[in-house]
Amino acid sequence: MLKHMLRAGVVLLLVNVCVLAGAQAGKTTTTATTKRVFVRRAWKMTPEQEKATLAFLQEYFPDDYDNALRLQTADRRAYERLMRARWWFSQNLKRYPQDMRGAYIEQYRTTAEIWRICRKLPEVRDDARRQALESQLSEAAVRLFDAEQVIRRYRLTQLAERLVQLRKELKRRADERDQEIPKLLQRYKDLANRYHKKIQTPRKRAPTTRPSGTP
Repeated sequence: MLKHMLRAGVVLLLVNVCVLAGAQAGKTTTTATTKRVFVRRAWKMTPEQEKATLAFLQEYFPDDYDNALRLQTADRRAYERLMRARWWFSQNLKRYPQDMRGAYIEQYRTTAEIWRICRKLPEVRDDARRQALESQLSEAAVRLFDAEQVIRRYRLTQLAERLVQLRKELKRRADERDQEIPKLLQRYKDLANRYHKKIQTPRKRAPTTRPSGTP
């Protein structure tokens, strides 16, 4: 159980770090050699996407929904980062069958809950409060484990189906060996021809900009 809890905390931490690092709007960086300034602009949601994401949070993540409403006026950039992250999660859910989405939502929700409690524990000095948090942590770990089991069975089924397809493809290639070998060779010839044309086509270089005061 402890192994699953630690793994869940690390995964969530990495996800949050990636989201926060990649969604900083208007951040500028300057190169040391040319002194050019590049601005990374965060992707902006459409009103329709924002409305759909709020509805998604209200249904499945009420705590995030309340937090989003608060951030709308308190911290707009934090609000946009939260909404972008949850929008992508809601879109990724569409890749899975309807009966599997609940397991992924439960995994996501309980992972966040476990990580939140684990962060609080070192600061708790009251024994009764610590015991209550430990009890919540154990219950959340059970839910996370059960959700992961559902997801693992689903992935195993996918792998089994994929293995059947690969075996059929392997047999087909073996049966059509004489036809497949010329096709294989032609693919490399076509690739070489495209590469040859590419290196012979002169590239248009953008004008070089120099820093002010540079001769």
